[in-house]
Amino acid sequence: MIFHARLKGIPKDLPKDEIQGVIAMTKKQMLNGLNTSMSLAEIVSEGGQLITGCEDLVRDTRLYPLGTAKALAEIFRLTCDDGCVRLNHA
Repeated sequence: MIFHARLKGIPKDLPKDEIQGVIAMTKKQMLNGLNTSMSLAEIVSEGGQLITGCEDLVRDTRLYPLGTAKALAEIFRLTCDDGCVRLNHA
């Protein structure tokens, strides 16, 4: 299930051993992230936002999507601009 969501507030008490921060990226950044890593500084300079955390991350740290973030980027890649989804049938 894919849905559009907005945070009701800033996430607090993040488990530092699991989550270094929350970063909002543009759709274009997510798609580009499937092919190459981007630095935290590049993400911010190109329209991404640091929502919370990230204090301990060096701005030159290269990031790439894993797990749910990668799955969402793949869905964006398969989705046409008009909302249709390209399906490959064998």
